[in-house]
Amino acid sequence: NRETVTFPTEETLLVQFMLKDPSYLKQIQKSGVVDLFSSFEAREIARMIIERYCQNPNDFDRLGASLVDLVGRHELLTSHIANTTQSGEPQLIQDCLNRVKNRHLKSQARSILNALKTDSTGTPDALKAFMEIAKETQGLN
Repeated sequence: NRETVTFPTEETLLVQFMLKDPSYLKQIQKSGVVDLFSSFEAREIARMIIERYCQNPNDFDRLGASLVDLVGRHELLTSHIANTTQSGEPQLIQDCLNRVKNRHLKSQARSILNALKTDSTGTPDALKAFMEIAKETQGLN
């Protein structure tokens, strides 16, 4: 009995958009959010997509199939983007990018707060970092 793995919706959508259109792949790669994915598996698959695309950008149409051979029939590669129109896709991608960044920033903020609770020696630097995260998070909303 294999346990079902679930991925954050925005990470799943971003991986699927990367396989849908080379311009989406480039946009997502340029944003740097792949390194912020909370799911190790989604992050590794997204990195493979980028690596394979960079090796052979003229072969984009076969990119998904080449990855299925590498990682098997993984849900991130085989499910399809539903309920979007092409005109709504850029906004959906941006929303997903913002959600991934926001979740990462909140995680960093929690880490800083936990560190402050246990050790107050770095308080000024930690508070400065916390304020930077708060500003960045506000810019995403």
